[in-house]
Amino acid sequence: EFMSHPDGINSIIKAMKNHRLSEQIQECGLGIMSCIATIQKYAIRLARSFGGSVMSQLVDSLSYPCKSGSIQILTLNALFRISSAFISASSLGIFVDRMHQYFAQIKKEKMNHPTIAIDIITETMSTHRTVSALNVVGCRLLWNIFIPAPLDACDETLEAYSNSVNKLVSYLHTVSQKHKENLSLHETMVCLLSKISCYDGSMLTEVEPFVVLVIKIMSRHDNSWIIALHGCQCLRNICTRELTASIARPKIEACDGAKVITSCMNQFSRNHQVQSEACAALAAISMSSVPKIEAC
Repeated sequence: EFMSHPDGINSIIKAMKNHRLSEQIQECGLGIMSCIATIQKYAIRLARSFGGSVMSQLVDSLSYPCKSGSIQILTLNALFRISSAFISASSLGIFVDRMHQYFAQIKKEKMNHPTIAIDIITETMSTHRTVSALNVVGCRLLWNIFIPAPLDACDETLEAYSNSVNKLVSYLHTVSQKHKENLSLHETMVCLLSKISCYDGSMLTEVEPFVVLVIKIMSRHDNSWIIALHGCQCLRNICTRELTASIARPKIEACDGAKVITSCMNQFSRNHQVQSEACAALAAISMSSVPKIEAC
């Protein structure tokens, strides 16, 4: 009933703009949007309707000066739910285009900036690196919206993707060290890394830091089948991509990656998925002889 009357949402947006200095009003408004976005048809309507005011407000809220990060958590969560709704409707590309449009307006960037959404979400996470819950939902949103560069992308676009992915991996190193024992964060993180590794390798030019991060996560959280599964997927993928294999294999060997993988196999001996991915990873690592390289 609330969503059938546009005045409801418009009143919330108006209140948030008129009382921008009130953290409580911002939190309440974003909380309402996040709740509405749990229903697919309403989530899609939030992004498509209301003259773009909802998306504009959400993007603007990411830079709100909130030390606790509570406003950013609500914003990222709303964007995550909206993006999930578009994925369910097989229309993710439409949502990502809209995100780029509003991020470009906020940052006054060119509309053809292909990774502006990834960059701004990474920046938001970095600003609040001490808030583990914010980084968890940030990784979830990045997983949803991460779309590889087109096959016919120009060199400028490929470079933008490469820079964004490398900055993201570098930041994930930092936040992983900050929250070493946070299992939820590392499970979400390794799922994101697994998705990044699925593509042709042209976006991942800093391969060694990627390998080190994955193996450290797998070693530190060896009680998680999710990390074991997606960690093995990461290692398998980068060892079977022409652009990354020659760097990945020796680094994995130097970091005792095979030992970490076999440890996962022993820990989850009854988990068929883990066993399958672990075997595939070991096969990919051993596909050719590799030179010695500095250990992790």
